[in-house]
Amino acid sequence: MRVFSYLSTSTTRGSWAQCTERVAFLLLLRDISAGSLPNGGWVRSSMSTCNASASFSSLSAASSATSTPNSTSYAHHTYRPRRDLYTPPPAHLSLKQVVIIARHGDRAPIARNVGQAVQDSPSSQELWQSKLPSLQELQQWSATYPLSDPSLKPVDQHEHPYAQLTRRGAEELRALGKHLRERYVCHLKWLPAQLHSAATATTGGESENLDVFTSSGSSSSDFATKPRLIYARATNIRRTQQSCQNLLLGLYPPPSSPSSVPPLTIDVRPTHLETLYPNADRSCCRQGEIIAELRQQHYRLPPSLVRSITEEAHVRLGLTPSLTSATPALVPWNQVREVWTCHAVHGLPFPSSVEGGGVEGGEEEWFERVEQFTCRMWGSWFREEEMTRLAIGPFLKEVLEGIEGKASGRKGQREGMGEGGKVEHVVVYAGHDSSIVPVLAALGIWEDVWPPYAANIVLELAEKEGGREGGRVGEHFVRILYNDEERVLFGEEGEGWREGGEVWYPLEVFSEKIKRFLPTDYEKECRCRNDEEGKDGGEEDEVASSIK
Repeated sequence: MRVFSYLSTSTTRGSWAQCTERVAFLLLLRDISAGSLPNGGWVRSSMSTCNASASFSSLSAASSATSTPNSTSYAHHTYRPRRDLYTPPPAHLSLKQVVIIARHGDRAPIARNVGQAVQDSPSSQELWQSKLPSLQELQQWSATYPLSDPSLKPVDQHEHPYAQLTRRGAEELRALGKHLRERYVCHLKWLPAQLHSAATATTGGESENLDVFTSSGSSSSDFATKPRLIYARATNIRRTQQSCQNLLLGLYPPPSSPSSVPPLTIDVRPTHLETLYPNADRSCCRQGEIIAELRQQHYRLPPSLVRSITEEAHVRLGLTPSLTSATPALVPWNQVREVWTCHAVHGLPFPSSVEGGGVEGGEEEWFERVEQFTCRMWGSWFREEEMTRLAIGPFLKEVLEGIEGKASGRKGQREGMGEGGKVEHVVVYAGHDSSIVPVLAALGIWEDVWPPYAANIVLELAEKEGGREGGRVGEHFVRILYNDEERVLFGEEGEGWREGGEVWYPLEVFSEKIKRFLPTDYEKECRCRNDEEGKDGGEEDEVASSIK
């Protein structure tokens, strides 16, 4: 019996599960492939009605060279839209705001070298280069949805082709955008059909003057007093920026006669102002201390199991064992997981330094155990309330201020921190797995399952207009969706109310749950408690570099 079999309720998938997973994935390819263009290209569409669909390059074509390694399905690493899971708000609730927090799409590996198993080489660079979008595609994306400050150099500017969004990853985010369009434009008719359309949009049954750019490029309303329709933000890392562009291309494809002025730009912040992933500027010493403390506790797992998988990692990765005892600190677990995931998704052989045996089980079983272990490792980090508060609390503050600002009718707020947050109708944040996981932990819905590429958390804000159930007229409610599935705060309905299978939380209840994770004095809380711990930067590197 495998020593790590207990780490997951489903460590193996039977043949029937593999079959159904494959069928679901093929249906996804059919759904998002409205066209088949060479090199993952795209064409312009007027999108004047919901019957006019965006032209997407085929995900199957973009990844046609891939095959599932060793006949095992890894479709669970990709988010697959589930239209059947969504239930519209009841008639007496009027949708006011939608906040979307999405992970980037499929990418090339970040780590160039992992022990002796993975070594950078010209052939490796050529392989991953072949999976990236063309320069023409990148230029098209940027022309349609440019960055707010093109002069800001991305932190991964010297990593090419590593860590870059693949063509497959672009398709995943465009599929998500198309899925959101079908929901909020076509089905609910909450958003206008075109971003360049008239200045008045019908939202939630009432007309509001929105700051939507017309085809001539002029603003349709006073920028200082009217909220724009959409706000979009990505981290200063190219894969999230390009993921955000493709999400927007799915949500609002460019018109056949585009304006000379883009309808919106994507906000990007310098590293020292970044809040979308933990410890971006590596200034929060306390985060490193917490991880060091948990490492010493074997991430609250049985020490014998941690030693066992660590010793196996030494052999499989060709790592030099410690002169004392094997500890998790010697194994770059996040690098192993992310590199092996990239190989699995693209149907490539798993890396290994093992020749002719020496360890029990194959590479597929090893990869499953590594996935299970790293999920539990991250779980130990972010189940620590202090860690979650420091890791993602500043970002949650922005999100909550925007939701509360929208509910109270505040307008003209242009900055997140301390300015009332973003009050646009749709707020899009393109981040990383290290954005998704701590937010899930703060919501009490992290279940030790790694967020797939294009994973998304959607927060819907609605206002009560009538009806007998669920609060007074004018009261606001929040609903949580994760990968299309409605979720319950901390696993309990608590003070939320259910109608027709939906669970809505009064905004006051939702806010109170979230505020416990907002730092009162971030700089003070980030100070080292142990004068010696974390000063060499090693623990900060674990948080800032390895978990993006």
